[in-house]
Amino acid sequence: MCMQPVAWPEPDPQVAAAIAAMYGARKTERPLAVLIRDRLGEWLGDEDFAAAFGTRGKPGWSPSRLALVTVLQRAENLTDRLAADAVRTRIDWKYLLGLPLDDPGFDHTVLAEFRARVADAGLEQVALDALLECLAAGGLVKAGGKQRTDSTHVIAAVAALNRLELAGELAIAYARDGYALLKAVYDKTAPTVTCPQGKTAAAWTPCTQHGKDAIVATFSASDCGPCPARTLCTAGKRRQLSLLPRDLAEAQAAARSAETTIPFQAEYARRAGVEGTMHQAASHGARRARYRGLPKTRLDHAYMACALNLLRLGAFWTGTPLDRQRTSHLARLELGLAA
Repeated sequence: MCMQPVAWPEPDPQVAAAIAAMYGARKTERPLAVLIRDRLGEWLGDEDFAAAFGTRGKPGWSPSRLALVTVLQRAENLTDRLAADAVRTRIDWKYLLGLPLDDPGFDHTVLAEFRARVADAGLEQVALDALLECLAAGGLVKAGGKQRTDSTHVIAAVAALNRLELAGELAIAYARDGYALLKAVYDKTAPTVTCPQGKTAAAWTPCTQHGKDAIVATFSASDCGPCPARTLCTAGKRRQLSLLPRDLAEAQAAARSAETTIPFQAEYARRAGVEGTMHQAASHGARRARYRGLPKTRLDHAYMACALNLLRLGAFWTGTPLDRQRTSHLARLELGLAA
């Protein structure tokens, strides 16, 4: 496949007339593909992909328009076959791509070849960079602002906040019915666990639980047996308690203490915005890599970022709120019964 850079063709007159008839005088929102073409125009060029395609051989499909197809494919979470079918059958995609109504499109394998060439040439970021430049030029993002955050740093920041939270429960355990609060004291020479009745654990045993290091503290049956509070504390003859190792317990205690500080709350507020974006990405199929190999996975992430930006732009242009309030199953049932 070779590439001869050409500008995007204007929307076919028949296609444009059909779009105007369907969405011109009605309140129906225009599809995302139509909004992209009308609002952004030609924001990506064939010359941006010159390093991935030769100049000899049979001319192939425009790489910039294949990139558009790939972005829309990510936005709608389509397979290659469904994306190729959309190019042939959907009028909004034909409007964006400048195709006539009778254009046959391309075989779905062209998309796989396009991704392979772009990934091998190291051009994974081309589409995303071009989109951000277009948005900055149009005043849709502020120059010098936080319009772009590298995904590696986002993942690292979220992981830093999550690491200690996911370590396990703090070395404090509540007994049955909330009666007994047992506290572990990590002394270098003699670690102990003391119950509210003043008894200490008789055994302190390091072990592995669910593949993770843990410590099991066991109280003596002679202490638990005659204890008047035994039925409030355990259903067995003696109490056992699983604890974290000392280093994890102390790290988690420090993390819990840090949660009350103002700097942590400010950082957590930033994380909330990141989680909203991650939820939107996951809902569009980003939870699992679609392709094998790191280069293609990086390309997939970059095109997913393009898709998310365009989805949010579409919501901005049409006034659609991004965060609709969720309704629980019980609330929906109550509403149904009330109706």
